[in-house]
Amino acid sequence: MRTFVYNFPENYPWHRKLISNFLFLVLGTQVLPRKNKLSNKDIRIARKILKKGDVILGGDSRTLFSKLVMNPITHSMLYLGNNKIIHSIGASGVIYSSLTFVFTKYDTLAILRVPENYKNRKTIINETIKYAKLQFKKPYDFELKPENEAFFCVELINKSFKEAGYETGLSVKEGDKIIFKKSREAIKAHDFLKGNFDLIFHSHNLKIENNKITLLTKNS
Repeated sequence: MRTFVYNFPENYPWHRKLISNFLFLVLGTQVLPRKNKLSNKDIRIARKILKKGDVILGGDSRTLFSKLVMNPITHSMLYLGNNKIIHSIGASGVIYSSLTFVFTKYDTLAILRVPENYKNRKTIINETIKYAKLQFKKPYDFELKPENEAFFCVELINKSFKEAGYETGLSVKEGDKIIFKKSREAIKAHDFLKGNFDLIFHSHNLKIENNKITLLTKNS
């Protein structure tokens, strides 16, 4: 059963709250009721290789939102270690979740990492996580604005790394005042593949070459 969004920035206009709830309820509608498509092997490998500070990308192809995005990757998360992630979702804003949530929610998976030989890598990771945790309970950014007290999923992860002093290679764009036009201008989760991260792993149903993502079918 889907709920409503209550976590908004202070003094958020009531009509924006209505629009945000409409977007959340409609775009999050599950159009394909089924179990996720990750294999047991995908999950086993991901659990084994994940390291603190990794960026996890996932795609939930069961929702209407995924049909509009038209990409196998729809969400970004930051791995904190100890089977825990932090991310921003429409219903609650910035929250903690478990790896179990990730493996049961998403159909596709990719793991990205700051290059192992990057100078001050350990400090960057620790500062990234520290900043992300400070955003806990901040609302979701339905308006996709780069400068406010709310975060959409990519914005949270991207800004956390940048605040830690790491150049991700991604820049947030603010588009037209109309929210639907803004969504086309904002960076997407799959844009992380074009950034300054190493691709460590992707699930069996993805083909990633030259930053291009292809969802594989059984006959591929």
